[in-house]
Amino acid sequence: MFGAAGRLWWRGPGRLRGLGAAVLAAAFLAEAAVSYGWRLHYASSAILFAALGLAVVVLLGFRGRQYPHVGRWLLATIPAAVVAELALGLVYAQSF
Repeated sequence: MFGAAGRLWWRGPGRLRGLGAAVLAAAFLAEAAVSYGWRLHYASSAILFAALGLAVVVLLGFRGRQYPHVGRWLLATIPAAVVAELALGLVYAQSF
């Protein structure tokens, strides 16, 4: 999935380039909030992953000045990534 997101960011048409960057950033931001912040209460790890997510937005958005597109896609990808993190947590809890 992340390979496809990277390719979309690099070679995708117009606005879809922002989706590639947003998927990568949302993965870091959702893991920061759900896994490290809410579930494990590791504040330093949550801050680190949030900083990485923001760095992804800044660095990947720089190519082609995609910041508006990345920002709009983040409105959809962050909630989807949070739901995925919660679902993975439930699956992990069921396995033990």
